[in-house]
Amino acid sequence: MSVNYDEILDKYPLPKAIKDELKAELEKLGVNKTKAKKIAERCYQAYLANLMEPGEAAGIVAAQSIGEPGTQMSLPYEERIIVKEGEMVKPVEIGKFVDEAVKKYGFIRIGNSEVCDLPEEVLVLSLDQDEKIRWKKVVSCIRHKAPKKLIRIRTRSGRQITATPYHSFVIRSNNKIVPVRGSELRVGDRIPVVKSMPANCIEVIDVSQHVHGNYIVSNEEIKPKGRSKALPREFELDFDFGYFIGVYLAEGYATKYYVSISNVNEELLENVRRFASKFGLSIAEYDNYSGFARGHDVRIYSSLLSDFVKQFGRTSKEKKLPEFVFNAKTEFVRGLLQGYFDGDGNINAERKMIRVYSSSKELIDGIALLLARFGIFSVKRKMKKQYGLVISYRYAELFAEEVGSSIPEKIEKLRKLKSSTSTAYDAVDMIPSIGSAFLHAAKKLGYPIMYAKKFTRKQKVGRATLRRHLENMEKLAKQRGIAVEELAVL
Repeated sequence: MSVNYDEILDKYPLPKAIKDELKAELEKLGVNKTKAKKIAERCYQAYLANLMEPGEAAGIVAAQSIGEPGTQMSLPYEERIIVKEGEMVKPVEIGKFVDEAVKKYGFIRIGNSEVCDLPEEVLVLSLDQDEKIRWKKVVSCIRHKAPKKLIRIRTRSGRQITATPYHSFVIRSNNKIVPVRGSELRVGDRIPVVKSMPANCIEVIDVSQHVHGNYIVSNEEIKPKGRSKALPREFELDFDFGYFIGVYLAEGYATKYYVSISNVNEELLENVRRFASKFGLSIAEYDNYSGFARGHDVRIYSSLLSDFVKQFGRTSKEKKLPEFVFNAKTEFVRGLLQGYFDGDGNINAERKMIRVYSSSKELIDGIALLLARFGIFSVKRKMKKQYGLVISYRYAELFAEEVGSSIPEKIEKLRKLKSSTSTAYDAVDMIPSIGSAFLHAAKKLGYPIMYAKKFTRKQKVGRATLRRHLENMEKLAKQRGIAVEELAVL
């Protein structure tokens, strides 16, 4: 006699994904009705137990990206997470994301929590046990009343996040990724942050979807009413377009009728002129003396272009990166970063750093994420009302290769920064809890034991230092024909 497992499971307010998985297992085992009821009840009680501690990690845990959008879900409303819906990657406030999901799909109440199944595929960045970032599917989201006590976590690299004491972070212990509650974190613990972001490349955008005015739209172009210049309906996300946007973020503002870029560097201004010429847009140029020294403004007359760039913010405090930027192809992102650092960036070979400051925290957070597309790690800083990013000289070569500059003076400073031979201690980018793997590998190979003892005793080593020693050890292992399993662990 067949058993109606759906009828049994429908009595329990479980997420659909769990019901489907449970039903498949019951059918596979072919259990009778009595046993199926007992299994369903035990699963439901286990589910309730897990809900009592929101954020408690099970199995392979997700990484928590501090200060950049996070990857787990036991967070206050305004904290930001990175999600991928369809082909679009975007940072969103977790509260807004959950509210919209509940409104769209509904929820079931379990205890004091509202649980919403997500039938459509939504992915978040997660950290596997091999310490690789991957996209993982979100099965459901939970909305519950925040506890009275919240905790704020800050890292030395300037990232910060507010979470519940139950929120699961991850730490590295004896070469393994393990979960730990926020309330159990201690000063000196090391937690992972996003260093490299997966790319998701969109090659063109439809301008008509990014403006608010009343325009005449055809398949080929979009045109303001009247005599104003039309623009292509689709903009290719190429380097030149990205560079113009980067310069606008650093040095631009928009009025109703024109976009203005203010700078005195001729190479930067020539790139702006070339962009305007590409679309046949009129420009006018003026010297201005409103600041401490002479400035030079290039105005591009186009109400349509002005409408478009306003999504990036009109004033310095409003500047930000809209969603499509995080999905743009690499050449556009490279151009945007080069334009932004050509405008606002400072390269200091003596202090061995690249830095940039802005009045907009949201913009700085976005620029940090774009740098991660190229594996460039930045340290966040706050100075009075300014928010900044500092890039160590260790990334100067990568920055020069992937971002670069169009300004001769900055190119020369980058060259000097790349040639730095300093081996200053890096207190930020460290690999903690290496266990005894390095020591065992060194003994097998006859590698200088003083390094191995030092790293094992301190249980931490700089990433660049570890990479250098591993390269030497791998060469030695190959020369001597010795298999050293510990090298793979490290």
